[in-house]
Amino acid sequence: MAKNNITLAGFDDIFNVGSPKNGETVAEIALTELHAPDCHPFQVNNDEAMTRLVESVTRFGVREPGLARPHLDGGYELLCGNRRKRACEIAGLEKMPVIIRDSTMTTL
Repeated sequence: MAKNNITLAGFDDIFNVGSPKNGETVAEIALTELHAPDCHPFQVNNDEAMTRLVESVTRFGVREPGLARPHLDGGYELLCGNRRKRACEIAGLEKMPVIIRDSTMTTL
């Protein structure tokens, strides 16, 4: 019986890290450069769910990148992933993977 070796795609391959695709790139962005949007509809709470997320981020890293766009004042407006960002802060990480989308609110 022949053995088949299976190769799984890595994070960089799945999310095209550093390779622009449809105006988007995925990059590791410093948490200090990620800012919540002015009209953020959800609260980020330090509750039991956050504790579980911190444990997951500590153990596995951020498994799904956030979504951000360049901010007029510098840095990035974090449109999706504010809870992941907080979990990274609690876990002591300095960066987080983020899809950078060059867009306006009307095109999201």
